[in-house]
Amino acid sequence: MKSPVIGATAFLIAILLGFTTIAFAGTIVGNVTFRGDAPAPKALKVKTDQFCISHAKGELSDELVVSKAGAIQNVVISLLKVKSNFGLPKETPVVDQVNCAYTPHVLAVLTGTTVNIRTSDPTLHNVHAHAKKNDAINWAMPIKDMALPYKTKASEVVRLTCDVHNWMSAYIVVLDNPYFAVIGAEDKAGNAISASAFRASQSKGSYQIEKIPAGKYRVRAWHETLGTARKQVEVPETGEVKLSFTNEDFVKKGRKLSKR
Repeated sequence: MKSPVIGATAFLIAILLGFTTIAFAGTIVGNVTFRGDAPAPKALKVKTDQFCISHAKGELSDELVVSKAGAIQNVVISLLKVKSNFGLPKETPVVDQVNCAYTPHVLAVLTGTTVNIRTSDPTLHNVHAHAKKNDAINWAMPIKDMALPYKTKASEVVRLTCDVHNWMSAYIVVLDNPYFAVIGAEDKAGNAISASAFRASQSKGSYQIEKIPAGKYRVRAWHETLGTARKQVEVPETGEVKLSFTNEDFVKKGRKLSKR
């Protein structure tokens, strides 16, 4: 027969553990916006490959995408120096090549995640990863619906280009913890938002990072052309804390992820 004291103690621990999981995890919310007049987007120079000329000529660059309400797309918000063991996502993220453009333009993943890089185009692409800590792949992808796995190994910004079509670029931002968000990446249904749709929208650049253990954190915002911004925040045991960024907070330091 089990001791009633031991049983009561185990029951109490279970309650406390459950309570800790629910009650001592807060949420960071905020917006990323552009103050002042954003520079006009540049038109892509599409001069090679008839398929690309037919589908991509006249499209605008994804380097800096700002909505009608002043929100900045493709900013990666992440927490710094969070130490724990994190499980990898069950679903495999995808970077596709559609109409001679990478989609999504910016993908954030947890270190160790395998990204499925594929092409939906019936023309030759060449996926070139510019990386120091991860594999610097250089893959020819000549067949429509071809797909290859790319396993991430360490935290850094991996830039993807195409050696055949020099206007094509994308970024895989590899992070050490799952507390991150990408501005304007998906709609409420989970569908990717194109740059043209984001520009035409009234998006306010809102983000939300949930289930963060209570405590003080440094938060980083990264953008491919604006650079990096950092702020401190204290996450409450319950509820939300607001932390927003503007273009004026960013400092240009290349595309590397600083851990400060």
